[in-house]
Amino acid sequence: MTTHQLPSEFKQNILQVAGSLVPVARCCFYEVGPDLEPSAHVVLGGETRWIKPYGETYRRYDPFHPRKFAHTKRSIITANDVCGGINSHPRYVREFMQPIGVAHKVELLLRDSSNQIIAGLRLGRSASQGEFSADTLQRLDSFLPVIEKACLAARRPPAFPWANLTPRETEVMQCLLEAMPDKLIARKLGLSLATVKLHAKSIFRKIGASGRAEAIVMAYRSGATQQSMF
Repeated sequence: MTTHQLPSEFKQNILQVAGSLVPVARCCFYEVGPDLEPSAHVVLGGETRWIKPYGETYRRYDPFHPRKFAHTKRSIITANDVCGGINSHPRYVREFMQPIGVAHKVELLLRDSSNQIIAGLRLGRSASQGEFSADTLQRLDSFLPVIEKACLAARRPPAFPWANLTPRETEVMQCLLEAMPDKLIARKLGLSLATVKLHAKSIFRKIGASGRAEAIVMAYRSGATQQSMF
């Protein structure tokens, strides 16, 4: 399953910039999880009527599907890059592309530093708009690193809110990160067990964690465990 990490507003901003760079009939941004399935689609202008049919039916016929390019370094996929060419996928063209007014399509696959696909930008042009020219593809190629960098930054977990904690709570939190039980924390900090539990409860409330385990996970994801608070 895909873990959605990008807010819809961020995706709409990317779509608006893309639409201003390249005239298109359709423009869609989606996320890609470890299963390489596209999901969490956001469409320029907010139209959603074709998202469900794509997910339920036409995704399996999609010649631009991220899985088909996961083991390559190719990031800009044109009709000439799909297996057999776009005309060898008549059902996808006839039942999906044509009904939504798309005659020409380009897919931008956004990758992280390890070449894993994390998101995609789907651009479609009508017959009257014509194919994506070499100049347009070059423009998209220049745009690609910018949106990849923006996506990676947007996916980065927020910093752990150390500043919200009191000095004593900071000490207790650091002990939690070292997997100390409450009794050991009390002994190390010279506190009563009840006081340690009160501090822990306050920490969880301030950082929005349900308990010890979630607090530790939040800290690890934010890189807070790399800091020494003592």
